Amino acid sequence: MGKRRFLQSRLSLLASKSLKEGTNPMKTMFT
Repeated sequence: MGKRRFLQSRLSLLASKSLKEGTNPMKTMFT
């Protein structure tokens, strides 16, 4: 359960970062 929460927070972090950089969150995820 803790792992899932960690992944979710990491995902939202990547997403917000990607939005700032104008990049696709999905792309950043698999980099």
